[in-house]
Amino acid sequence: MCKAEPETHQHLFFACSVANVIWQRLLQWMSITRSSAGWTEEIEWATLHANRKSIQDEVYRMTLAAALYYIWQERNHRIFQQKERSIEEIIKQII
Repeated sequence: MCKAEPETHQHLFFACSVANVIWQRLLQWMSITRSSAGWTEEIEWATLHANRKSIQDEVYRMTLAAALYYIWQERNHRIFQQKERSIEEIIKQII
């Protein structure tokens, strides 16, 4: 998406400059005070909290799923349609 590194799960969803800003802003929106981790760490964190029923844990899981979906969708728009949305637009869709 940013054309800076080879496309891996880690890079595309968390290390890419676009995805990293999106994820940092989403963590802030959810009042989670930690830095974005990576693919493995975020999946482990979601799995660890998977059985918890608190609203914050449920919002985190839904936000993670939506972020992955919309980042993937943005990647496809950029590659196949040569269209690019702003980070603000992507975040607004996720929220």
